[in-house]
Amino acid sequence: MARFPKANCYGYALGLDYNVSPGTRGGADCEVSNWSNMKGVKRVTDKHRRALLAACEHDGLTRKSTLYVGDKGVKIAVFIHIYDDCLDYHFYRQEPDGGWSHKLGASGLEQEVHEPKTADAALIDLGISEHGTKIRREAFLGFLWAPQPFPVTGDDWSD
Repeated sequence: MARFPKANCYGYALGLDYNVSPGTRGGADCEVSNWSNMKGVKRVTDKHRRALLAACEHDGLTRKSTLYVGDKGVKIAVFIHIYDDCLDYHFYRQEPDGGWSHKLGASGLEQEVHEPKTADAALIDLGISEHGTKIRREAFLGFLWAPQPFPVTGDDWSD
């Protein structure tokens, strides 16, 4: 049985059973909170990279690993997937045993992987995605850290 059956990759990485987008915590509307605006975009620019990382930071993630260490936080690998006709985000979380895991979309299976960069590269040109096309390329943006348990109040996200 899945730990987070309703979660997409972002909710899963945060340890939440929510289908949420970066930058939407508390009803905020960051630049990348609605990735449907990325239709027609075929390459990742520095602006896309900065916007996605800023949206994650708006939600409470940090680039400083010293804030959340051990059982107080989780390390998250951040990627942008390039499809034939759009961009989308993807996240992996590091498990307490040092391994990694991820979930492909809200209907996807939770999968354990050895290392996120290798695992993400293996997704290129696989079967058709929820976007209706294959992942053609991917861009690794780096690592972020999130507190655990991830703090959520009634005004944050709802399922």
